Amino acid sequence: MTELKNLEEKLNSNLNRISIIRIVSWSTFVIFWTFSFWTICQQTIWLHNFQFFANLRLDYYLFFFGLLVSYTIIFPIARYADRRRIISNIILESEDEEHTKFLEFCNIINKRLSTTKKCLLVESSESAYYKYSAGASELLDTTEFRQRINSTYRISSKTTHYSFETDAVQITLLGSMVLIFHWRSRKFSVRQSINFYGSLERFHFIWDEQIPVDSQILQYQWKYTNKNGRPDQRFKDNYQIPTLLFWSFEIETNEEILQILLSDSSMGEDIAKAIEDFKAIVSSNKISKKAFKNTE
Repeated sequence: MTELKNLEEKLNSNLNRISIIRIVSWSTFVIFWTFSFWTICQQTIWLHNFQFFANLRLDYYLFFFGLLVSYTIIFPIARYADRRRIISNIILESEDEEHTKFLEFCNIINKRLSTTKKCLLVESSESAYYKYSAGASELLDTTEFRQRINSTYRISSKTTHYSFETDAVQITLLGSMVLIFHWRSRKFSVRQSINFYGSLERFHFIWDEQIPVDSQILQYQWKYTNKNGRPDQRFKDNYQIPTLLFWSFEIETNEEILQILLSDSSMGEDIAKAIEDFKAIVSSNKISKKAFKNTE
């Protein structure tokens, strides 16, 4: 457990350092561009009506010098830091003889994910059932299982690893170890165990959007009701909320739970067996202690 914490601290430390480089480089780039802009503008006649610009003694050489520095030095550094947000490399050594089966699993999941009309993410540190009512969920545009050699945050591996990616979080499966990267907070977390569950779930669709065509409608319920369960006449904006049947795909680590709600409830039959096979594959993979060697 100590090794996992050390790995997590190293990753977040490198991430913070790169963030500082990005901020400094982009700020310097903006300063140079602002300086160059005022240098060229002060040459115009109408600006000389202002005392401030009349006292300036800048010429076009400084303007071109500012552009030169921006494009040849500052801008490349800023772009480099933007692309390589984390420069930490982790050498992984693992045994995995089930790549073909794993790819079959990914293909089954991705085929159904690509056709489902709505996908929502629920994050909770207590329970997967702490849902949308508390504002814990969000609509996702992309959800996909991917096979990678080098992931978005620069993991160098001697073997292929797999990641589950959404708009909000990226989960990389490294044998029995799980590396989670949260895009919004830009923080890493390393977990020792992971479990997968799938089930059907009733879901109140509260977004002001069209009901997904691939979701099964169970019933309609008034947003505001009185004690008798009838619509409350005091609210003029009262309307009926559909209760839909979603497929719930839950990813549970030793400290948190991520729940993916998919509008296509029929996909459960297709992926139930794949989930069981996948759990067996992940639990059989082993990562040596060299996985925690930082090679930056």
